[in-house]
Amino acid sequence: MQQKGKKRFFNRYPKLTATLFGMMVGVILLGGGEFFLKKSGFKCGVARQTHLWKLDSLVVKNDYETDTNGIMSVSRVKKVWVEQQIATKTPFLPITSDTVPDLPIFETANDFIALQAAEDKNTSEFGRFMAEVKNKPNPDSVDLALLQYLQKPVNTAGFRSIEFKNYTTSKTKVLLLGDSYTWGRSAHPVTNSFADLLLANKLCVYNTGIVGADPAQYEAIARLWIPVLKPDVVCVNYYLGNDNLFYPRQPLANQPPWYVTNTGWLNTFPAGFYVSPAVALQFAQANGSIPVENGAFNRFCSKTRIGTQLWFLLAKTGVLNPYGKQVTQLLHQNRSIKKQRYSVSIQYLRRIEKICKDNNSKFILSVIPMYTEVNPDETLLSKLLFPEMPFYMPRNLTTADYVATPADGHFNNSGHSKYTAHLLELINRLRQ
Repeated sequence: MQQKGKKRFFNRYPKLTATLFGMMVGVILLGGGEFFLKKSGFKCGVARQTHLWKLDSLVVKNDYETDTNGIMSVSRVKKVWVEQQIATKTPFLPITSDTVPDLPIFETANDFIALQAAEDKNTSEFGRFMAEVKNKPNPDSVDLALLQYLQKPVNTAGFRSIEFKNYTTSKTKVLLLGDSYTWGRSAHPVTNSFADLLLANKLCVYNTGIVGADPAQYEAIARLWIPVLKPDVVCVNYYLGNDNLFYPRQPLANQPPWYVTNTGWLNTFPAGFYVSPAVALQFAQANGSIPVENGAFNRFCSKTRIGTQLWFLLAKTGVLNPYGKQVTQLLHQNRSIKKQRYSVSIQYLRRIEKICKDNNSKFILSVIPMYTEVNPDETLLSKLLFPEMPFYMPRNLTTADYVATPADGHFNNSGHSKYTAHLLELINRLRQ
């Protein structure tokens, strides 16, 4: 009689064997995933893409300031600094993060130093135009303002522009409202920006573009300066990337819309109410780090890279609260403030349009698309963003006309040139 052998373990305990095998495969996959995320630059407890540096203390820098009308502009300290750099012909070389002025400010100083060094050899459109202005036997008031602009590119009001005066001139006077695009970000040199190219086309251009501005600031500027300057044309340069406001913001005296700090730019109005620099940092960090003080699950997820990515996925879908205790408490105290479903920016645009009408200025709403979608659906924009308001978009932009990276996204020289042609067409149409 044949004796039966002992059954193997997996035959005797099939369910337990399957469970153990599954656990072993899971451990291998988790370990492999953790290794892959580590090699890819991911960290435990923090998002991979975060611009917020970890520093011992938070310092608000003095690159910009906000006036009694709630309008943010280049600070008087940095305006003087730019003028001194130009006067001494000393290009600024960034050394450390603590001493470097904000990028648009020191680039402006360096670019205007280079512009003057080139003199008549300058081959740029703006350079050639300024050479003509210098050689005029009878310069008018705008020509004199342009010559001063070469030495003092940041005017008394803190904007990269000629001085804000109601000049007696035959030139068409154009007030530009906008943000970093209108300032001239990523034009190299900055005088290749559309604001300066419009100057080179013999327009009297008042440029109020500033980094971090929004439609609330555009209205504040329009209310302050249109009655003074009496421009023929007012052009809002509306960037689809960040001019869509979902909380109504009222500019307040000396309250900036952004804190410019040693850890980056922090939104002062992140949830429909103004906050301190420290709280603004906490709001910003909610997109970059797990608030471990919120409980055991958060602490557990923060220990591994896979857990961290799972936590951010759950937070993004609304399953988890991404905020720390102090921010959560503030949100509860201001729970009556709700994020709007649709952009409220149209409210500011309509008020700007009315200010223009009251002062006999022509109003243009020019829309700047994002590099990720250079041809957005205009019917949809009209319905969702600009109901019952005419707007105009440049027709021939491509991704190649931008510095097409998430960290930048502004026009390059080609984009500024095309956008200049677009604005000139609109302005000339109004002058006929």
